[in-house]
Amino acid sequence: MKKIKIMFGLGVSILALSACGNQNNNTTSVSSQVTSNNVTTTTTEDNYELKISTPNGAPLIAISGAVEASDVTDGNLKIVSDTTTLPSIFQAGTEDIIVAPVNVGTKLYNANLSSYKLASVITWGNTYFTSGKENFTLNDLDGKDVTFFGKNSINVGIAEYVLNKKGITVNAKYPDVDAVASIKTVLENNPDEMVMIAEPVLTVTKTSVKNSKDVTLTSYSISELYKEITNHEYPQAAIFVNPNTYEEHKNKFDEFFNAVEATCGDAKNNTEAVATKANSIGVPQPAQVLTKAIPGCGIKYVKASDAKSDL
Repeated sequence: MKKIKIMFGLGVSILALSACGNQNNNTTSVSSQVTSNNVTTTTTEDNYELKISTPNGAPLIAISGAVEASDVTDGNLKIVSDTTTLPSIFQAGTEDIIVAPVNVGTKLYNANLSSYKLASVITWGNTYFTSGKENFTLNDLDGKDVTFFGKNSINVGIAEYVLNKKGITVNAKYPDVDAVASIKTVLENNPDEMVMIAEPVLTVTKTSVKNSKDVTLTSYSISELYKEITNHEYPQAAIFVNPNTYEEHKNKFDEFFNAVEATCGDAKNNTEAVATKANSIGVPQPAQVLTKAIPGCGIKYVKASDAKSDL
């Protein structure tokens, strides 16, 4: 029954967004022009600036083409370093767009703690089981300590689901600072440790461990394992929108969505350009590193209405 209720809540959230598109838009400036035949043409321009919050890493890479570094400086783009604060951001209701794990936004919506609607999914799994252990396989995880990050997150939930279906039981551990950057340190200290890690940090860690320990890390994509088991994609991070400001500034939202969709396409077709832009926005890894990491970030733009079966 719980699963049915969750999926029904997702459907309501998606359909409610699609109904917003027919509203009139409020604008912030109006200009008029008189033509030579004395016919007055009035044009309207919406100068509203979207307020956006997003975690760093793959979600920020995915939306990087829709924002500028000046948006960070001006406070219109907030990069969330502590993702445990995302629920409070939803509940505050001050942002126009929040990029967040699918389960965070929908859980709050289903509990009537947020009115934000799911618009599109932009990342589809960037997490990996990884170790430098010689001849590392998934079966090596069974009965062993495995270090995860993001306790209670969708990433851990999917990882545990995959392990359960594979008949693998692990002793889950979490670093003192529960963040993916901590997993990098775990492997640098002891490459034989077995962990869950995410791109683009994985690419940086592979290079670091190879240079310092002369050890090559082996990784298994959790999203690929999930698809093997379920025949479904793994919807990870999504764009949630404030329905009130969406109604008032639909054109601004449409511009944002179109730019994000183009960026997600370029992540495959023009990876270096996306890497360069993402770094300029605030993704900490250098563009050269991001160019290698982006193919493993699971970036793909899918409207929520087209992702229902996977959701």
